[in-house]
Amino acid sequence: MLEESTAVQYLLRRGEIKHARSAVLTLGRVRCGEPGIVIEACVQAIDNLDELDRLIERSVHVKSWQELFDGATPDTPLMLSART
Repeated sequence: MLEESTAVQYLLRRGEIKHARSAVLTLGRVRCGEPGIVIEACVQAIDNLDELDRLIERSVHVKSWQELFDGATPDTPLMLSART
């Protein structure tokens, strides 16, 4: 019954998103070096768990933060900031 609560589901989802953001940044640091303030802020702004999962998957194949985000969806914050 507790797991069916909307509030509990929301909190679980927020925890998944927080963990995925951390994974993107950790894996990115290993592969690409320190992210810098703009990249870190962009990762922290992503609320889409599917997009974060895609970035995690891509992070093992890239050598730069730019390369990581080159394959990002157009709604990813870094992609949005690059267009403005």
